[in-house]
Amino acid sequence: NLAGRPDFIIKKGEDRIPVEIKTGRPPKAPFFSHVLQIGAYCLLSEETFEKKPSHGQIRYGFDNEPHEVKWDSDLKSLVIEKLDDMNDILKGKTQAHRNHKRVGKCNNCSRRKGCPERLDR
Repeated sequence: NLAGRPDFIIKKGEDRIPVEIKTGRPPKAPFFSHVLQIGAYCLLSEETFEKKPSHGQIRYGFDNEPHEVKWDSDLKSLVIEKLDDMNDILKGKTQAHRNHKRVGKCNNCSRRKGCPERLDR
């Protein structure tokens, strides 16, 4: 149940490196959700091209150095674990919960209206 595509793929010989570009102010280190996203793209790349990528890249704009995210067994396990968690939520086995304390994020959320955990109450 995973679908998506990176912003682009760098091809180096037989290697394919997925790249995700993020806009806005660059953080000091990649956000956890961005690491999971590039991990998901590495998983899709591995399945599509039948070759494991060594890493993926997160680029915060075009002028900054890319953050290389190593595609290893630990990140692969984490991505698969999160996919399993999301599938359990979709099947109604478990519930999703808000994972932040940012009012602005809640105010702009597409699921805000029916969310029992929204922060603007």
